[in-house]
Amino acid sequence: VRLWSLKNLQPREPLRVGSDPLLAFDANVPALLWTADDTGQIAVIDVLSRQEIARHAAHLGPIRALVASSRGVCSAGDDGQVMEWQLKDGQIKLAATVVDVGAAIKQLDVSSDGRWFAAHDVAGKLRVWNRDEPTEPCEISEVASLGGNVGKFAFDRTGRKLAVMGPGQSSEIFHLPGFRREERYRPQIAGNG
Repeated sequence: VRLWSLKNLQPREPLRVGSDPLLAFDANVPALLWTADDTGQIAVIDVLSRQEIARHAAHLGPIRALVASSRGVCSAGDDGQVMEWQLKDGQIKLAATVVDVGAAIKQLDVSSDGRWFAAHDVAGKLRVWNRDEPTEPCEISEVASLGGNVGKFAFDRTGRKLAVMGPGQSSEIFHLPGFRREERYRPQIAGNG
């Protein structure tokens, strides 16, 4: 991984973090870089000292998503689990197993406040849930308008909307809670989401 200084746009010496890494800066401590790899390991690196602080075997297979929120860093992988991690006393600690969706997860997003989660699995299901209300994840069946194919998705900054991109230029925006489809605006996105 190569870090760049935004002050002078000069690269720093590369950091070695593992094979095919995923990266997320900690939302609460910007000098901490979380990494995840295809062996199921997560690590935390202090980018100022360029030292690895902690490493942990997080999943039973490859990690496919790593997302930071104000509550911690969440990972998801082939084991179907969404887990939330925090760094405490120099060690990576499991804060919560948020959910087990029962299938390998391809993509994950978390609202910036850490309240809403969305996961897309290898079976093509898009599930959304509110971690503060202990219920099963709700499958968004309305993505059928996208031909059942989910490309990319993301929460807005407020965590009140979820944009879902399908194949080609199709997309939908859903209001949370309730997954009410935005009828006034359906953006057309170039490419495949």
